[in-house]
Amino acid sequence: MQSTQKQIEKGNAAANAKADDNIPTDDALTAIGTHQKAQQAQVLKTVKAAQKIAVKNKKQATMKLNSALAVVANMHDELNQATALVSADKKGVQAHVVANAKAAYDKVSMPSGTSAKVDAYGDLIVTASNTKTYNKVLASLHKQGLTGSFRQVVDPQQAMSLTLSGPDGASTIDADGNMDIDQTKANALSGSTITASFNISGNKGDKFFITVPSVNSWTDGSIATKTTNSDGSSTITWTLDADGSTKNETITFGYGGNYADSYDNIAKSPDTGKFIPGSNRTGAGSYNGGVPDGLIIPVTYGGTNQNTQYKKITFSNKQQFRALTVGSLQSTTTKKAGQNYIYTFGYNGSNDFDNLGALTAVIDLPTNFVFDPDETEYVQKNSFRTGIDVNTFKVLDGNKLEITVGGKNNFNAFSNGKVYFVGHYTAGTTGNQTFNLESVKTAYMPDSSGNAPVLADNGGEKQFTSDPTGQVTSTQSDYNSGHTYTLDPQKYPNLSLTDTITTKDVTVLNTGAWVNTSDSLVIGATTNTNNILGNFTMANFGNTAIDPIFTFKIPDGVESTGINLPLNEAGNSNWPKDTTYDVTVNYSNNASQSFTGLKSGTTVSSIDGTDVQLMQIPTGAHVTSYVVTQSEPIQPDNYLGYFDAISNGGEAYYVGSSETNDNDAMTYAFTLLGNVGTDPAYPVSDGQKMSIEMDYSDKNSNYSSNGILSFTATKDATTELTLGNDSDLPSLLQPGQTYTTVIGASYGTSKDSVVGANLNANAYRDSQGKVIN
Repeated sequence: MQSTQKQIEKGNAAANAKADDNIPTDDALTAIGTHQKAQQAQVLKTVKAAQKIAVKNKKQATMKLNSALAVVANMHDELNQATALVSADKKGVQAHVVANAKAAYDKVSMPSGTSAKVDAYGDLIVTASNTKTYNKVLASLHKQGLTGSFRQVVDPQQAMSLTLSGPDGASTIDADGNMDIDQTKANALSGSTITASFNISGNKGDKFFITVPSVNSWTDGSIATKTTNSDGSSTITWTLDADGSTKNETITFGYGGNYADSYDNIAKSPDTGKFIPGSNRTGAGSYNGGVPDGLIIPVTYGGTNQNTQYKKITFSNKQQFRALTVGSLQSTTTKKAGQNYIYTFGYNGSNDFDNLGALTAVIDLPTNFVFDPDETEYVQKNSFRTGIDVNTFKVLDGNKLEITVGGKNNFNAFSNGKVYFVGHYTAGTTGNQTFNLESVKTAYMPDSSGNAPVLADNGGEKQFTSDPTGQVTSTQSDYNSGHTYTLDPQKYPNLSLTDTITTKDVTVLNTGAWVNTSDSLVIGATTNTNNILGNFTMANFGNTAIDPIFTFKIPDGVESTGINLPLNEAGNSNWPKDTTYDVTVNYSNNASQSFTGLKSGTTVSSIDGTDVQLMQIPTGAHVTSYVVTQSEPIQPDNYLGYFDAISNGGEAYYVGSSETNDNDAMTYAFTLLGNVGTDPAYPVSDGQKMSIEMDYSDKNSNYSSNGILSFTATKDATTELTLGNDSDLPSLLQPGQTYTTVIGASYGTSKDSVVGANLNANAYRDSQGKVIN
């Protein structure tokens, strides 16, 4: 090839030596050079393929090497042609030679799928899809007696080759240039990006194309066009704009990125009910919300007078589990008969965000355990990454609980999750009682034969299918139709849970308190507003019900303006949904005010507003405590936001988040309202340590305890009003302008980073950046 290139350079140098001579650029030389580039790539690829199979299949390797030698021999012939052309070009264009060539060209009978042209010297340049077709042209010319009418007849000037590349560590390329991607090692959130490098050579007007099921980007937009085909696939076509063009074009496309859905069911969770399960939608990134084992992505490519060719990307997706567990929501396993408790089935797939399709687990329940479908449905809003309308439950013969995650309502089993279920032991049950995880099965394509799909590619998929339904019969996997996993206790040590059933009462109410990330509150008040003093959460970790009396003690220096009662059905909670509250407000002048039968989420406050129960603080007095009781007891495993904090004040169910907005009221908590250091009779200094105490006791026993919310009082000029990162704010706010933003880490919003909002602060910066009030 180097020798040929030197001859071409000689010819080009002669053509460019003088502008007014009779030696133009020789297009036949250009055609030979273009063809040899493709031949060189073909030889290298064939030799490489032979090397890979030489040990296992010497006969086939020898055949490949012989075919490469044949191409090399043809390249040698082209060198001789190039040498002859350069020598002849020195004589310049000879009019009678060109005239004879053009006259002969008019008589040429070209085979179908080929074309030709006569260059300035009278050479015939043939464009054919392959050597076999080119030889047919030579035979036709000979038969017609026209071969001698042309100075030279040269090989096809058009060539193409395509190379695939994919994600490091997850993709491999075989001897034929096809790609395999292991989905269990790939990025299953954003998917795998695949690049197709397309080497093309030809002349002005020649067209080359690649068709893939979907496309992200492509090069050379000035000569490229995109076509969306009737089956949704995409074709990128490049039209060369100059003779002798050699280009490397690329396209990128992706696959294997799994969907998550932000989902609401207000009827089952009034606190918006929002959570993020796996979706089974089919789109550009996934098939039924996942990646079936053996799925094929066809790649079709071709060009003018080129045979259309095909490559494929095959995804394997044989997942395993990092963890499988059966557990109890609370740490204690000492329980009583007759009380409902929450239990969990947990799973963690081998690759995050690699959806599992439909997951079915069977748990062998203790003989005297009774599954409670109604209470189970109520707590589904708290099942991690699964939940409402995703999980289904069925009690099988032998008191076995079948749990199915996904497979209905357009949902999949997310790559990891924790499913809650509820039940109780029958009266008289004692001793140890054991839950055993009996089986786990997943199916990317439940109720199917297990044949992996081949994605639509404008007909290219037919190269890899054998029936009208588009199923490739050579790739069948039980991971698609239903794969049952081996439950090895050595690998999964928490496949069972043993409860101890006792008649002894264990009374434990654990509490939590939240102010903000800095545990500080600003001294001072914004006129006529309810600032947040803090939130109290709790969980019943005992085995018996508690009929509570809560007393929230407000210290001197803290001027409380009200209390917000929990939203009973809030996300991240399991609270008696129909309970009502009685609230007594005690003032510093020994007066009190009572409110009875208050509904879930009610606010009692001295500042009027929508749905507010208005309390009247006597002149010169302040609130010293709130005493709260409720109509229904706190049952074992009842809780208010104790286990995980959730952003947006609990209103957006971004499960797994442990972030809570600064100074935000939580829907799953008792929230105290008010200000710090606004009463001159009780001055508060900068840096003063303060606390609000919540005492609680059980009406039916001598059980009592307390929780403390501690904070530091801070001067108003040291803490700014903040709404998150600068990028979340508009460039300029005009006086009186209303600015709306979403505060929190909700998965479904674009303001994910706004989790440090300080809504209690009175200070802000003016246009010069100075902190002012």
